[in-house]
Amino acid sequence: TLDYGLSAAGMTISLNKGSAYDKWAQENAAKYGFKVESFGTNADAVQALMSGRADIHMSGNTVAAYSVTKAAKQIKLASLKVDQGLVWAAAFRKDDAKTRNAVEAAIECLKVDGTIAKLHEKWFGIKPEPKAAAVTVYAGYAVPGLTGHEASSHTPNCK
Repeated sequence: TLDYGLSAAGMTISLNKGSAYDKWAQENAAKYGFKVESFGTNADAVQALMSGRADIHMSGNTVAAYSVTKAAKQIKLASLKVDQGLVWAAAFRKDDAKTRNAVEAAIECLKVDGTIAKLHEKWFGIKPEPKAAAVTVYAGYAVPGLTGHEASSHTPNCK
């Protein structure tokens, strides 16, 4: 069984080919006994679930939540998670910390005033979890653990 008590043995999981979830599923299929079907687009992977070609569809939490808002009569969102510690980020030139910091500060203010949480709920139909990136202001600038991260402390200057 998966760590959540769910037995996936014999089930087919649809995924977007080349995604982090596809990689995880390919690496864990034998361990948990499920079959992996990878599709060129997330929409095709969701269609496989809706048509019965797959038992489970796996994608990012916001992608899955958005898919459910479009097909709520046919699919539902499960709260099973595979946390690999991966994050999404925007790229900036290495010599332009000023712009990176300004963009990060603006996003932090949108987190602090609740704008991102409201957008999350509007578009995905669910509130972000308390420690989700949509509501968490992280220390420093850039992604901790990646090249370019600056651990310097700062407070967002929201006006």
